[in-house]
Amino acid sequence: MNRVFVLVVDILMVVTAAVLAIGLRDNLDIEWDKVERLFPYMLASAVAAVAIIELLGIDRSLWRFSALGDYLRIVVAAVCVVFTATAFSFVYNRMEGIARSIPLLHLGVTIWLMVGMRVAYRLRYLRQLRANPADAAASRAVLQSHVLLIGLNSLTDLFIKSVEETGATNCRVVAVFDPNKGGGDVRLHRVKVYRDEVDLATLIGELAVHGVFVNRLVLATPLETLPEAVRDDIRTLSQQSNMRVDMLPHLLGIEGAGDEHQGAQGQSPRPPSGDQSRASLDPEYVACLHGPYWVLKRGFDALLSGVLIILLAPVIAVLSVLVRLLIGGRAIFWQERPGLFGTPFKLYKFSSMKDPQLRDGRWLTDDERMTRFGRFLRATRLDELPQLWNILRGDMSFVGPRPLLPVDQPQDSHARLSIRPGLTGWAQVQGGRGIQPEDKLALDLWYLRNASFWLDLRIALQTVLVVLYGERIDRKAIQEAWDDLRNLHRNTRQQAVDSIMPGISRHL
Repeated sequence: MNRVFVLVVDILMVVTAAVLAIGLRDNLDIEWDKVERLFPYMLASAVAAVAIIELLGIDRSLWRFSALGDYLRIVVAAVCVVFTATAFSFVYNRMEGIARSIPLLHLGVTIWLMVGMRVAYRLRYLRQLRANPADAAASRAVLQSHVLLIGLNSLTDLFIKSVEETGATNCRVVAVFDPNKGGGDVRLHRVKVYRDEVDLATLIGELAVHGVFVNRLVLATPLETLPEAVRDDIRTLSQQSNMRVDMLPHLLGIEGAGDEHQGAQGQSPRPPSGDQSRASLDPEYVACLHGPYWVLKRGFDALLSGVLIILLAPVIAVLSVLVRLLIGGRAIFWQERPGLFGTPFKLYKFSSMKDPQLRDGRWLTDDERMTRFGRFLRATRLDELPQLWNILRGDMSFVGPRPLLPVDQPQDSHARLSIRPGLTGWAQVQGGRGIQPEDKLALDLWYLRNASFWLDLRIALQTVLVVLYGERIDRKAIQEAWDDLRNLHRNTRQQAVDSIMPGISRHL
């Protein structure tokens, strides 16, 4: 579906739900004067829906592949839309002539319409797949691959869904074998999962007795995690029969995952965990990261961001509409940035520039793409408002080192990436774009060692001043950060010398 079409349909459902809410309250007797009194509320709902639907990405999901996550986002969006419309109506005319039960009914009907349409579309799509073109004789003529999946995890679920939804006639999942768990037989998407104490060779033999001849094994879990007996059976089957053995990560194009020929260690490469990243830091930084403030900080971030998203929903809605009208293209722009421990996340902003390419194929320069409204958004930092969603999700914090592109990351940035990036930070209020990257790193490390509630409050207040009066470089703060960094390294070297002195003296 076209995104604009989906957005229009969703907005129409939001507005229609408000009218239906009147009908439900009055026993399906919809009077025009009541609809007229509801018009400001409906208009506020439509405007809020534009921003919230786009912010949550609801218009980007394919209805035929909709799932529980999409429906939960619709519920969140409906709550935000109804709250925003109710708040606007109350401020506008104290909801005069509107029954207090209307917003609650509107919420329920909106969710029912938006989720119901997607569920109906998905069921229709699945019916089309089951009634797929090929007749029975043609299907039997196709040489089928009878797959036995080994391992039970999210990749197993993905493979079975892919086979079902593509309607493939040359591939059939006959069973799932999970040797690492007991507990009897279960089913996954109508495919039987064998989880009891049966070996692989016996299982394949039992299936053959029932006329199901397995000719392909697909491993959804790394080979080295399987019991030794299962690994031996797989090797024997691949060497002594025509059994084809595939690694599911390889089929998905994930090179190096689960390959037993990766070297002497036999381990698949994994990204460093949070504990490993912490272990690579200076002990002074590790001690700072274990402070209780970081736990309180995350809870405060989640609470405040949720409240601000609700309170600022009308502002976000208006800005979304203005961006679409004055700049064009998508209202929300995202860019992947390294987050906590270098884990990439999508950072959201309001679009402040036009699309980079014209319809005739000509590419625009950054100066040509920038607009007056875009400069206004950047100067007032309003383009950062969608990052409240990043903070609520846990990708960011209100205060911390600003998330930079990978190419802009300073060298030795492990400590800088050991805390969540921030909407604002110590480096931003002490010079921002006017100071060198090395100075920003020193300021960020100073913040890591001195973070507290009062420091975060000070940074927030200074950010307001930066927005009002522009960036100013504080050389004293930069010098203090560098002095603190030099003292830290000096103390670290002294501790290393002290730790080896007893050993030296014993050899003298």
